[in-house]
Amino acid sequence: MNGVINLVEPMVFGHSGRSLNVADCGVAPIMMSIEHIRRQFQGSHKTNVVIEDVNLTVRKGEFVTLVGPSGCGKTTLLLCLAGLMPLSGGRIQFRGETILSPPAGLSVVFQDYSRSLFPWKRNRDNVLFGMRRLKNLSKSEKYDIASDLLAAVGLADFANHYPWQVSGGMQQRVAIARALAARSEVLLLDEPFASLDAQTRADMHELVLDLFKKYDQTCILVTHDIEEAIYLSTRLCVLSHRPSRIELDVPVDVPLPRDPLLSKEHPRFLELRHQVLEMIKRAPENRQVPPS
Repeated sequence: MNGVINLVEPMVFGHSGRSLNVADCGVAPIMMSIEHIRRQFQGSHKTNVVIEDVNLTVRKGEFVTLVGPSGCGKTTLLLCLAGLMPLSGGRIQFRGETILSPPAGLSVVFQDYSRSLFPWKRNRDNVLFGMRRLKNLSKSEKYDIASDLLAAVGLADFANHYPWQVSGGMQQRVAIARALAARSEVLLLDEPFASLDAQTRADMHELVLDLFKKYDQTCILVTHDIEEAIYLSTRLCVLSHRPSRIELDVPVDVPLPRDPLLSKEHPRFLELRHQVLEMIKRAPENRQVPPS
């Protein structure tokens, strides 16, 4: 088990909003399989191992969140999952195919939103760009979806603005709307709410949960915010200090649908928050392993 505490039983959303596990509906199909992956960077004097022997299986309908100490390699791991960074070892598969480059059917919301939007396209056109591969929708249907998503993230009055004409938080909301518009089978989110104010972040949490269930989305989120991780996810993975590996893999069995007040006062929510905080606090720093 390589020291991993693995208590997970796959959970998905049912039509009623409550969580379903494999005992209810059978095992959901595997969307992503991460097998013994390793990522290292070669410095002038030594090899810096960032990720070592990470293993993870993500099934359809799961919302998996990765948390861990600052600098442990969460974003590096997400870039590897997206096919944007090569592995030093191991294998990642998406729908049974090994990822060697960014695959169709997978979307990413980057932390650096200012570089992910096209500055020469208006906000609605940036969202429309996310639907370029959806062949079953007409131009007018895509236009309506883009407008609805911008309204949902509070940008109805800014649909015809350019990204450089709105604030950083508003740019991130455009990026989130574009990723959701793509209706990809797996959505990767790299701290997408970090730049938003508290109220907007809370609103975005509710929007993402609603769309996650509505579109039967599979999500993998990276965040530093432990409460955010527990509130949004059906499954939580805690990473160690680098070289990073998964120390805990556990279902978030806080009742669904989630409520921004009641859920965060639920005994299981508080128990998970305490457990994760303790793990991150006591994790040994700079654990070194020889390069292979």
